[in-house]
Parts: sequence; C-alpha cells; structure tokens
Amino acid sequence: MLVLALFFILVSCQKEETDGDTLKCTVVAKEGSDDNVIGKWKLVTAETTFFKPRKEDYSCQEVFYTFQEDGKLVITSNYENLIGYDVGEYAFEFDKIEHEEEEHYSLKIGNGNIGCSIENNHMILDNTPLDGPKLLLMRVE
Repeated sequence: MLVLALFFILVSCQKEETDGDTLKCTVVAKEGSDDNVIGKWKLVTAETTFFKPRKEDYSCQEVFYTFQEDGKLVITSNYENLIGYDVGEYAFEFDKIEHEEEEHYSLKIGNGNIGCSIENNHMILDNTPLDGPKLLLMRVE
C-alpha cells in the first residue's frame, strides 16, 4: 500500500514534457479534434530564433488564446512582454491546405498567415520562416 501511494505521488509530481523540454508547471490538455482550433488554448512555450533569440516557458502563467466560433481570437494574459501576439482581439481564419496527400493548416490572425499544426491537443504556430516566433499551445477547454 505504501509503495502504491509513493508511486502516485511521484507520478503526480512529474512535470509535463513537450518536444523533449520539461515544463515548469504541469498543463493538462483537454481532448479535441486535430483539425479544429475552436476552444481555449494555453500558451505553454514560445521562442524566437533570429532576432533577439529567446525561449520562454509560460506554463505557470495565465496566457490563453480563445478561438471563438464567430472567427474572433481573444488573447488574455497575466504576464507582460509576451513572445507572439499581444493581448487583445483579432480576426482569424483557419484553413486546410492539402499538399501531396498530406494535410497542413494555415491560420490567418489579423493580417498575417502562420503555419499551424495540431496533434494530440498540442498546437504549434510556426512563423519562423518569416523571422517570427514559434508558439506551442495546449488545448484546455
């Protein structure tokens, strides 16, 4: 019984691993479709690679991207100096791009397009080809 209790304590204290990196705080992802962005997503990590390279772990912060059915993205945060988009409201369009029997997605936020992939309730917004950031979000609602 004691061994079983220790096992559960150790498992519950493990930090989430994402792409080989360990997050500072555990984020529990909610199940959802890999071809739909509608819902609430938590920004977990963000990085820039070219201009002032830096990587931030936002797993302990309250940074949310809420994609609404009406095509509105609402970004809220309790943290300043975010990598990526500022707090506010943006229009968005989510489109499927079929290329050589593979499905890819494009996400237009405001006036810019960004590469988008969703797998296992993790979304990557990758704008590094245009010297932009790479954002990892996890579905939470």
